[in-house]
Amino acid sequence: MLTAKDIKQFHDSGYCVSPVVFDAEQIRQARHAVDRVYAGDLDDGRSWPFMEPVTRDGPYDVRTTGPYDVRTTLFSAYVNRTIRSMAANEVLVGMAAALLGCEAVRLWQDQAIWKPGTGGLLVDNGDIGFHQDYSYWQDSSTTNMVSANIALQDVTAENGALRMIPGSHKLGLLSDVGAFFDRNLNETRQRLQADLGVREDVPIELKAGQVSFHHSLTIHCSGPNTSASRRLVLAPAYIADGTFYRNEGQPFCPHGLLLGDDRQHGTPFAGEFFPLLRP
Repeated sequence: MLTAKDIKQFHDSGYCVSPVVFDAEQIRQARHAVDRVYAGDLDDGRSWPFMEPVTRDGPYDVRTTGPYDVRTTLFSAYVNRTIRSMAANEVLVGMAAALLGCEAVRLWQDQAIWKPGTGGLLVDNGDIGFHQDYSYWQDSSTTNMVSANIALQDVTAENGALRMIPGSHKLGLLSDVGAFFDRNLNETRQRLQADLGVREDVPIELKAGQVSFHHSLTIHCSGPNTSASRRLVLAPAYIADGTFYRNEGQPFCPHGLLLGDDRQHGTPFAGEFFPLLRP
């Protein structure tokens, strides 16, 4: 479903957008699945893998998370069959393969992201700061990794669409970009433009069921959701088969833990947490 023009845009700009992939019923089921995940209703009697050290809050708890805070949960595909099926969708994985330039693709991780609507209030709790995904994934042997964002409703600038800095993936891994939970977007934006000479970030608006893709080094963020409704996104990420664990003193990353205690530099990312999705 990606054209040669789409693939060229991905390599030139660091991102691209698909046509609609998922229909209304699939979207309804996915939204229900996200609700179940955040309620702690997990499939197959499973428990969260290493959730405490790798997420800020795990399943949503209104007692510890503010009403407008962005909520994110890693590895939701491991504990919910609907999300797992969506992340493994044949068309979606085929597009990831085209962007990775490979035939064999594995799931790297996924996130269920919930951005509450503020009903017009301009609060920064729902901001996701400028960052590069690979800054959190440095236990991977390669930056050739692709993130997908599946829109579970129409995504607009008003409800906090992703914003990409075109071409920023060509700058390599940067040490002073920002972080996922940094909320001062304007300050970081001005610094990036002054220090790196990057262009203005652009919003990636989507219809429900569309998917955006971005490279692991593309600098991106998202602003507040000022609409009256929550914004839900599923964000699986993919790697080429053969990607291996890198142990070279990089910052803590959770993925190596999922390979077990006997992991060592060069251990391939494989097994139940990194399933082969294609072929």
